[in-house]
Amino acid sequence: YNITGGAPQPIFINTGTFVKTGGTNTAFSGSNGGMAFNNNGTISVQSGVLALGGGGTGTNGTFNAAAGAGLDWTASNFFLNGNTGFSGGGTNRVNGATLTFGGGTSTLSGANHFEVAGGTVAGSSSFVGAGVFNWTGGSVSANLSLPAGVSFNLSGGDKTLAGGVISSAGPGTWSGAGGLNVVNGSVINNSGTFTVLGDAQAYNYTGGTPQPVFINTGTFLKSGGTNTAFN
Repeated sequence: YNITGGAPQPIFINTGTFVKTGGTNTAFSGSNGGMAFNNNGTISVQSGVLALGGGGTGTNGTFNAAAGAGLDWTASNFFLNGNTGFSGGGTNRVNGATLTFGGGTSTLSGANHFEVAGGTVAGSSSFVGAGVFNWTGGSVSANLSLPAGVSFNLSGGDKTLAGGVISSAGPGTWSGAGGLNVVNGSVINNSGTFTVLGDAQAYNYTGGTPQPVFINTGTFLKSGGTNTAFN
């Protein structure tokens, strides 16, 4: 916790390995200016949740979360430059912060789950490897490419594709009643199998051009619910 506020902001710079092995919640609070966390090495969360809320930047960092554990970006602005690794059986979650990818490759491994639950994901990144990309809330304005080994799942409440482009070559699902709000210029490009499991709608809430578009060059399957609408 930054007890004084002011500038320059306090900062934790990691070029080695930062390991959380106990407890339920460790927080770098974003309150009162926060403490930034710059990860240029490895963060390994083995127990509970590590919450980063003070912003930060890093290059070629790795974020490891063991099964049942997680890392949350909760507030402020984070910039992931170079190539980023997301590993372990837990979850790396954008949950209130703005996380910007700097154009490099993001590698999912160890059945890792990358989740957008709140806040914003911006920039661009090509994901590789195998894992899960869950979108349960928040906003995506980024250009993201997901390979055949990454499952792309939409669930939870309303979410916004804010001019972003998501290209998915793997299995995708859309479940629950949470709507997908889309902004002009937004694109979902499916070259895998995208399955709709419930009742929901995609809604262009801004109007304008270019018109949002869902491009299907794979398989689009509706297997549940009574009414799914692209309005």
